[in-house]
Amino acid sequence: MPEKEISERLAYGVRHAAQLLDMSEYVLRSLIRSGKMPAAKVKGRILIPRTTLVSFLEERTTTSGERIREIPAHIRVKMGGANV
Repeated sequence: MPEKEISERLAYGVRHAAQLLDMSEYVLRSLIRSGKMPAAKVKGRILIPRTTLVSFLEERTTTSGERIREIPAHIRVKMGGANV
């Protein structure tokens, strides 16, 4: 059976989800460990539902001009000090 298009998947592994969110796997795993990114472990593999990724982005999207929360210092260090 051919692999489904990425947009048709119900869930994504950490690598694909991190690519979709344009973040490192390290940062995504930190979010999962902290409980800020819900995920399921299925047969030893961490999966993140597509709806979770959409909700995660929607909750953090601002259109009102409010200041977007900064990335915690311990994560910025792992990213080379960039304050994204």
